[in-house]
Amino acid sequence: MEIVSASYEDIADIVELYQQIVQYQDQMGQSQWKQSDVTWDALTEIYSLEHFYIARMQGEIIGACIIADYDPIYWPKTPRHESLYIHKLAVHEDWRKRGVGRLS
Repeated sequence: MEIVSASYEDIADIVELYQQIVQYQDQMGQSQWKQSDVTWDALTEIYSLEHFYIARMQGEIIGACIIADYDPIYWPKTPRHESLYIHKLAVHEDWRKRGVGRLS
């Protein structure tokens, strides 16, 4: 598995992964996000492509997240570059419980 910065070519797969996660959360009765939260327009209201990272296995995106040095929603008073925040951490259903979301 490799973790890399996302590229423009990854956008559709990232959005699809997040849409699958929303459906799964809804089925489990643990809704955190709505479909409208995971469109590319919504995802990039605050963050840009450079903040997105993907986990890839054999060319397939199996996970994604946002890593940013600011969080204007939850920590608006914290200056940039003082902290790192991880948002929208998601792992494809076929790869859950296999350590994809853990730091190695």
